[in-house]
Amino acid sequence: MRFIGSTALSMVRLAIVGHDNFTIIGADGQYTQPHEESYMQVATGQRFDVIFRTKSAQELGSQTDFIIQFVSADRPSIYTGYGVLRYGAGNPVITTAPATPPLNLTKPSYSWLEYSLQPLWPNNFPTASEVTRQVIIYDRQVLTHTDIWRLNGDQWNDTSPPYPGDTPYLVNIYENGQSAIPNYDAALNNSGWDPYSLTWPAKIGEVLEIIWYNTGSLVQNNGGVDYHPFHAHGAHYYDIGSGNGTYDAVANEKKLANYNPVLRDTTNLYRYETATTAGATAGWRGWRLRVNDPGVWMIHCHILQHMIMGMQTVWVMGDYDQIAGIPHFDAAGYLQYGGDAYGNETFAPSYVHQYD
Repeated sequence: MRFIGSTALSMVRLAIVGHDNFTIIGADGQYTQPHEESYMQVATGQRFDVIFRTKSAQELGSQTDFIIQFVSADRPSIYTGYGVLRYGAGNPVITTAPATPPLNLTKPSYSWLEYSLQPLWPNNFPTASEVTRQVIIYDRQVLTHTDIWRLNGDQWNDTSPPYPGDTPYLVNIYENGQSAIPNYDAALNNSGWDPYSLTWPAKIGEVLEIIWYNTGSLVQNNGGVDYHPFHAHGAHYYDIGSGNGTYDAVANEKKLANYNPVLRDTTNLYRYETATTAGATAGWRGWRLRVNDPGVWMIHCHILQHMIMGMQTVWVMGDYDQIAGIPHFDAAGYLQYGGDAYGNETFAPSYVHQYD
């Protein structure tokens, strides 16, 4: 079975009465060593491939219907829903929802699958000594008449100055060349964020360690009403784990000593407390990323409401020659809205073959 987190907001837990053998063999498009869980937990944007063993006729006996129970998690209000796993073509036995939930699905979300998945094949995981720089990013929620998120106190949206919002970054780089490339040195002096282009630049060949922090609201001591499933475009990253409070590199390296992290593209920055001090670190998630795919990529919270509120970042990876590797003549149809790469009723799309 394949589980796809196509929700806009909720994390979902799912379990089946009498069936506790979900063997995970893949996550976010990457094969993993088999790992068994008794229930599934899927956040928005995540994908899991699972081997699920059904019961034999002898194991079933006379029972043919089993309750499927699912609940939303890590939200102020919890929804519980039901389905039925039915064997054979006999008459339905379970036709109404149970009066009380048959399964207890209230374990902390952060206890599921952490430091568990390992790659099916060697995946060139970078050691701490290979890391060229660390980027620390704090979420910051400002509660006003319009709630907004500011990562490290900075907010990005498609109308932020100095750009009017009508020219995408990649198009701007193609049209204006080197002058449109972010100021890397300015970014290094500003916690990794270029204040001129409002992007996070990186050089090809770097090995980044990115530490995401969940923080208490700057206005209310609400601790962690939210979890954040952070999603990266353009590349998978090595998930080096998560925890409460402040990231301790030495302690985490001990956890990684006999553990090979898998490549993921959507992992959760969890909440651990229901209340905390405003601005305090209330949980972290760590990534390591080998920068080897030039381009302009989004890294953002996959909760749609949080994206709209500003919890998204633009990363420019590589220099002009690396990013604009396809000649402008070939790329032009893709860069112009409604360009000839799209085609219309009068002509077929014109496209560039990347492979023979």
